[in-house]
Amino acid sequence: MTEKSVSERMRTGRAYLIKEGNPNNGFEIFTALVNNGNKGICVSGIYPDDIKKKYDLGKAHFIWLTQNMNINKNYIHPSNISRLGFMLKNFLRENKNAAIFLEGFEHLFAHNRYGTVMSMLYTIGDEVAVNNAKMLVLVDPFALTKKQMAFLENETEGLIL
Repeated sequence: MTEKSVSERMRTGRAYLIKEGNPNNGFEIFTALVNNGNKGICVSGIYPDDIKKKYDLGKAHFIWLTQNMNINKNYIHPSNISRLGFMLKNFLRENKNAAIFLEGFEHLFAHNRYGTVMSMLYTIGDEVAVNNAKMLVLVDPFALTKKQMAFLENETEGLIL
């Protein structure tokens, strides 16, 4: 997978679904977007310093989904979905050519009702469209029911890796 092929296949104003349990391909695509000039923000349950080192994402912004409330201002408890939506909307409005990577989707479902998470995704998807951004949503297909996965697929475009 080359950086150019990823950026050529992804159009602005769209949300793309990556159905995999392993986040490596998602991080590689996100890294390619950031390296090709997109202003990136990643929402993940993985500690941000580990991601930055492994994928050379020093230029990207991070929101760490964690229950460990420390002094880092870029963390959020997974149950605080309204704050997460607010942070992502602000990022999209303040940064042209933005890219969002939602890696920790299962964390959100574990701490919130499915409808609440999907409502936030719809809102962020609208902001992505209005602001000509790109959004990657990585989800393990075995973490959701078939009906839940179908709703998610309807709100995103599949990304063939």
